[in-house]
Amino acid sequence: MEINLGKLAFDIDFHPQLEVHAHTEFCRSVCTKVWDTRERPCCNSFNAHEDYISDMTFAFDARKLLTTSGDGTLSV
Repeated sequence: MEINLGKLAFDIDFHPQLEVHAHTEFCRSVCTKVWDTRERPCCNSFNAHEDYISDMTFAFDARKLLTTSGDGTLSV
């Protein structure tokens, strides 16, 4: 649960080699946040879409986060 917002995470992707995970804040969110699981702070936020985020995953090289959206776009 996102304590500050009182909302559940909608989608989560974890990459163990980087020890970070990314999630969208709630079902209709257009914001993706990346968290450092060692230190616990949010280390980055992305507002790359105009509609809800439908899916996300880390790229095979673990240096990029890919997100797709209800607006029909892909963000890297």
